[in-house]
Amino acid sequence: MSLVNTLIQRIEVHSNEKKHKHNRVKADIYFTAIGMKDIPAEQEIMAMMKEMEKIPKRSAS
Repeated sequence: MSLVNTLIQRIEVHSNEKKHKHNRVKADIYFTAIGMKDIPAEQEIMAMMKEMEKIPKRSAS
């Protein structure tokens, strides 16, 4: 049994959805130790990075 098989409890694949000539299929991955974890989309990650850049950094003194 591979390591990946021990980490993943189950995978649920949903019906496909067509938007703007692209097919998208949602898949939920349930991990053994933590359950399902939402992974943010690329746009959400970029928005978080921009917000983090606005926060002033503290000096390490």
